[in-house]
Amino acid sequence: MAYLTIEYCSEIDLKLREVVGEHLFGCDDCQLVCPFNASPSLSSLIELRTLSKMGAHLSR
Repeated sequence: MAYLTIEYCSEIDLKLREVVGEHLFGCDDCQLVCPFNASPSLSSLIELRTLSKMGAHLSR
């Protein structure tokens, strides 16, 4: 799905549009099963640490 909505440079086939729906840049299911997201660590950059608190605001 991410490939189709980010990299693919043509019109998405009608059959695939039904599956993609209104998702852009991947999907929530992809994020949930991604092994890199399983146990993320805090960034060493202090500027990015506050971003971990944004989830509650973004899911409203």
